[in-house]
Amino acid sequence: MSFERNILSTFFDLHAASLPACEPLEAGLINMTYMVTIPQGSKEPGVYILQKINPAVFKNPEVIMASMDVVAAHLARQDYPDEILRPLRNRQGALLSYDQMGSAWRLLPFIIDSVCVQQAASPQQAYESARTFSRFYAYLWTVDLAAIQPAIPNFLDFAGRMVAFQQALPAAEEGRKQTAEREIAFVTAHLDLAAKFIVLQTEQLPLRLIHGDPKISNLLFDRTGIHGRCVIDLDTLMPGTVLYDYGDMIRSYTNNRAEDDPAEQDVFNAEVYDAVTAGFLYYLQDKLTAVEKENLHYSAQVVIFIQAIRFLTDYLNGDIYYKTTYPLQNLYRTRNQINLLRALLEKGK
Repeated sequence: MSFERNILSTFFDLHAASLPACEPLEAGLINMTYMVTIPQGSKEPGVYILQKINPAVFKNPEVIMASMDVVAAHLARQDYPDEILRPLRNRQGALLSYDQMGSAWRLLPFIIDSVCVQQAASPQQAYESARTFSRFYAYLWTVDLAAIQPAIPNFLDFAGRMVAFQQALPAAEEGRKQTAEREIAFVTAHLDLAAKFIVLQTEQLPLRLIHGDPKISNLLFDRTGIHGRCVIDLDTLMPGTVLYDYGDMIRSYTNNRAEDDPAEQDVFNAEVYDAVTAGFLYYLQDKLTAVEKENLHYSAQVVIFIQAIRFLTDYLNGDIYYKTTYPLQNLYRTRNQINLLRALLEKGK
């Protein structure tokens, strides 16, 4: 009996006449994922997603699953119109099963007749993605934030990101500092951009439930790719400012180039920017405070800047956090984010 079947037996009453099919999926960069098919004639036929949670990234998987369960229950009570990614309990009633190595596994529903895209094919698709996330936030507006713990502590600690950069700079190898001289100068000159936002976040921006990683690939569309059906990858749910999610949508949707493409021309897509903004505000226009709405565009600048800092810090530290496939990749990622930020600043966005 394979380890997958051992784990599946904690969720299903398996027997010889109903051996499940278990197919590894390539999608997803963090967790090990399988599509499981329980055949007809079994007690619980259907298609499911089985995942092994990556302990290097998520050190407390119980927190993730508790938050997912709270969110799913809240959405169901609110008559949420989209599909709900509700984790399934094992035969003992728990949301996680553990293998002999102590690794945590979970079972999720498989959303049939859905598609996942990696990049918006048009402003219209970007709009629909942002609008679907907007609906997700709106239906979670009154969720009990006390029941949600961040799966990655200090993820939104922008001050900590700036300190990490300032600590990496004097300790960096001299050759790397020389190669990154322009990027270091740009980041150093713009530290006030994030500093002002940190004060705003502490004193004026209310806490909301945010997704934490609202890229377009974390939304399932219907087969036409036109209508959003289900917000997925809920591992980064946390209390925070919803402006972070908006800013990260702008960062990930409007970039015309690959994340490690350092070219300065044709980086920013203004049409997609407007589409994402309209979609994000569709359900939230009357829910956001005046301060939140006034700082939407500013938040996009800050989120892009912080990502540039993270890439540059990792480059200075010797590429110890982000996976790289060639020596200058983190530096090129930094340049890409700086170029995107410059485009927003030049256009007055």
